[in-house]
Amino acid sequence: MKINKIVFTLLLGLGVLSSYAQETRESVVFKAMRDEASRTKTMTMGRMPSPFFFNYYIQDTRSLGIVSQYGSTISVNKDNGSTSVGAEIYIGSEQASNKLDFSGTINSFAGTHDNDYLSLRTSLWNITDALYKNSMQEYQVKFGAMQQMTLSAEEKKMKDFVTIAPVKNSDNIASTVEFDEKKWVDICNKLSDIYKNYPDLRNTKVTYNSVEKTFFIFNNKGTEIQQRVSYVNISSSATLQDENGVVMNDAMSIFSTQDGELPNEEKLVSRINNFAKKMSGLKSIPSIEEYYNGPVLFVGGAVRNIFISNLLSDQSGIIASKGLTKSGWSFNPLERRIGRKVLDTKLSIKNYSSLKEYAGTKLIGGYSVDVDGVKPASELALVERGLLKNMLSGSSETTINKTPTGSMRMAIVGDKMAKVNRPNILQVSTSKGFKESAMKKELAKLAKEEGLEYAYIVYNSNISCPEVYRYDIKSKKSTRVGSTRISSVDLAVLRRIPAISQEENVVNSIVGGVLMSIITPKSMILNDIEIDVNKLNKTQQPLLPSPLKR
Repeated sequence: MKINKIVFTLLLGLGVLSSYAQETRESVVFKAMRDEASRTKTMTMGRMPSPFFFNYYIQDTRSLGIVSQYGSTISVNKDNGSTSVGAEIYIGSEQASNKLDFSGTINSFAGTHDNDYLSLRTSLWNITDALYKNSMQEYQVKFGAMQQMTLSAEEKKMKDFVTIAPVKNSDNIASTVEFDEKKWVDICNKLSDIYKNYPDLRNTKVTYNSVEKTFFIFNNKGTEIQQRVSYVNISSSATLQDENGVVMNDAMSIFSTQDGELPNEEKLVSRINNFAKKMSGLKSIPSIEEYYNGPVLFVGGAVRNIFISNLLSDQSGIIASKGLTKSGWSFNPLERRIGRKVLDTKLSIKNYSSLKEYAGTKLIGGYSVDVDGVKPASELALVERGLLKNMLSGSSETTINKTPTGSMRMAIVGDKMAKVNRPNILQVSTSKGFKESAMKKELAKLAKEEGLEYAYIVYNSNISCPEVYRYDIKSKKSTRVGSTRISSVDLAVLRRIPAISQEENVVNSIVGGVLMSIITPKSMILNDIEIDVNKLNKTQQPLLPSPLKR
């Protein structure tokens, strides 16, 4: 009789455990979060108050990374499934909490990738226990420091948190990444073998990376969010030392959100060959002849990089930010210029959240709610005819930006957890553009007005290996020049743009750790740009020739 009871008890226990194994990942994860949250909200220690707000995060990751050189595999790193468990615990109030770090970093550690309810709950319990014990020390440090600061009335009213209505949302799209190790090892080896035909290039490699992340987000106000994002990237890099001893590094990259959208093998071979041929051609390329200051035509990737570096900076771009320093609160200074001119009046900037396609190109990065549970506007004007109208802001107030724009995203690079404030689909457009075919003519006109016989065209602004051409006004011929230094372009330069093209470039990529689509004019001319010899360190040529030159 006792044996039968023991067997029954064991079978019952096994049945309970197997029921979790049969449930979906989503149902097990959120059950563990809900059940542990019911205890966390009552947590207390001595005179410490219970948390008024807390977030749980679980991040599931799969990935495949391959590196190949000269037809041989250097490394293969495959993650068939790993999990990180993170949390944020806050005591105090929405206006005055223990929060010290507003960078978006989330405390986390490794958890189980299995559908193990007890293990997931234990991980949540461990991290919330540790963070709660630390929260009182953070609170005391923060408000001890703030008592020594002279704060404005706006700063005193500023909230650490904006109340957000709870939401339940799942953007759990089907997996679009194959993680086919053999297929991509073979392709990478074939592509890297191409470099045997280019003996002047060194440190060549072909890299394939695919990543898929599923995020489960929960807070004690009732929000439950599930999101899945993925990307695949095949890239190649090489180093060249020119005849003067200057070492230049360059790379090419092809990006997509799924394997099936990458170019086929034949096209990949062509792309690598073209990159290697162009890079090899820099061996004996002529150097810049003299210092230049005048109009420069920026094209393609160079235009995109200029806007990314200026617009997506937490310190000077369209991203609202704040941080607590020893002397007081610091903010993005641009927010004080809302309603004022920040760019040329020919430029307008919008952020879209739900566009699926633009000019025949599929767009990525769209979502229905951000990781804080805020629904983004389908269209948000950031700059209108040069005037700053809005900034992208999260759930923590600044003195000026009070309303979340639904632009908080989970970063998808690396195994650490972080929330970042970034656009979904960013469009920089112009109301007064030239046809692309007329841009060189306009460049020549501007150069002549300054008494110059030539101007420059920049296709990318890679510091080590910028792609720069000298454009002769009389002959209308373009000649690639060697290692050059291009002066930086900031918002002050972008306040007056002599010419900008009507045609646009649409690019999908990872920027600031998130998937993003970027639409910019194809080219633009900027004045007073300096171009000079790039004073890179020169190194001695190899003592022996490359084995490829045998």
